[in-house]
Amino acid sequence: MDVEAARSTARRRERRGQIDPDPRDRRGVSAKRRHIEFAGRAVAWSSPREATAAGIHVIYQEFNLFPHLSVAENIYLGHERRNALGIIDRRRARRDAREILERLGVDIDPDALVEGLPVADQQMVEIARALVHEVKLLILDEPTGGDLGRESTCCSGVCTP
Repeated sequence: MDVEAARSTARRRERRGQIDPDPRDRRGVSAKRRHIEFAGRAVAWSSPREATAAGIHVIYQEFNLFPHLSVAENIYLGHERRNALGIIDRRRARRDAREILERLGVDIDPDALVEGLPVADQQMVEIARALVHEVKLLILDEPTGGDLGRESTCCSGVCTP
């Protein structure tokens, strides 16, 4: 699918396809400002943080994980689960991480260190991390080198409607 074909409207819980601009075609992706419509209205975000607040999450080819932390710690980093006293609740984080991973249909131990996981499982941890937020649109930058198999199958129906 080229960039022009990607302009169609994505429906909820639907994988629309893959944007694969020809690297030889310098016109494939440009930095020009274009009109973007999201959730039925025109938008113009001035930062990635604003897009994230609107429900858009991007998982880049280079993962943003901490290898010496556990899967659960990576999933909730910056959004730690806390008890009534404000203390980090590691048991709850592990339980909640296990639930998210089960929703994705993967069997990854929330206590495992990320550095010991295969690349495909690290990508699933990134996806689980995105789902901590109210995701309306999940964008995967070159998932598993262009193969949308397991990642797109597991993500079907897990984003917030």
